[in-house]
Amino acid sequence: MKLGINVHSKNPDIVYVLACYGAATSGVYKKVARQVNEWKKQGEKVTLIVESDRESVSFWHQIDTEAVVVCNTNVFGKWWHRFRIVEIALKFKPKTIYLRDIFPIWIPKSDTKVILEVQSSFAREIQMRSRLKAWFFQVIRRFHYRNINGVVYVTEELQKLNELSFQADIPTTVISNGFDTQFTSTLDLPSQLESIGFLFVGHPNQAWHGLDLIEKLAGSLKECKFYVVGSKLETNTPNLLSFSALSEREYRMIAQECSVGIGPLAHHRIGMTEACPLKVREYLSMGLPVAIRHVDPDLKSNHDFVFSIPIDDEPIESFASDLFEFALKWVGRRVEHTKLLPWNYQAKELKRIRFLKSFES
Repeated sequence: MKLGINVHSKNPDIVYVLACYGAATSGVYKKVARQVNEWKKQGEKVTLIVESDRESVSFWHQIDTEAVVVCNTNVFGKWWHRFRIVEIALKFKPKTIYLRDIFPIWIPKSDTKVILEVQSSFAREIQMRSRLKAWFFQVIRRFHYRNINGVVYVTEELQKLNELSFQADIPTTVISNGFDTQFTSTLDLPSQLESIGFLFVGHPNQAWHGLDLIEKLAGSLKECKFYVVGSKLETNTPNLLSFSALSEREYRMIAQECSVGIGPLAHHRIGMTEACPLKVREYLSMGLPVAIRHVDPDLKSNHDFVFSIPIDDEPIESFASDLFEFALKWVGRRVEHTKLLPWNYQAKELKRIRFLKSFES
């Protein structure tokens, strides 16, 4: 497969490899843009290699004008790219390859250090989608990741789980997702408030998002409006309004009408309690207080802008009245950026760069 790239003039410090589709509306895209921007500020030469869709090519080139974007037209092409993408990265002769978790992917043995970022539980998420894929993952995982040199986890729970069965001598670190207080502006307040609004970003094929639980909350709080972005739902709940993928402008217009952002509600379905979702960080960076049903490594203390729903077997509806009272306190207010500064992404990316450089000696 020829991609028409000149690798001989490169020699970057870091080649960042990932798969991400729908860049125009993707939280992952925003995170990668912030990361690459910060890495370059730290003096690192960075090249992007991305598996994506044709509509996203121009977006990736906004981050890296010479980014290599491989686009799939069918399942065969997707598998072919997964088994070639790290090999392509190696041709650039980088000091380090930074690989955002992809499965399946072929990682050939080389002298270049390959660092894996683990964002979630592969095995448990795959199990909910396909038992056959889950079995396949369990069979090949140890062989599949044997050439990884270091791992960045986003939570301590994932680090302790070590579901990829890394040996104890593999260096690991924990770096949660950061808050963007630099480029994400605070939402204006609604011009007129007819009812309290709740914002939820989620997808129907990811059961741990808990879309069904949002519908139950909406049924319990009929005087409020619930806005779901990312999933067009068929529902008989009149105060639940859903939208498929939206532009940044459209998304912020809906978010402006809300008083609270709701994070994933069902991590317990995959046996997890800790998480640091990008959507929760985006809500807060826009000024929305949040309701969460997980332990967030950056939000463990009692903060007035966080409503923590207990992780137990209680029906979600039993917390509806408390959630409503929390939202009432935030009507006409936004979370100030200064409250988020301890967890800004710049500090987290500096820690990440230091971890990557530790492999160069």
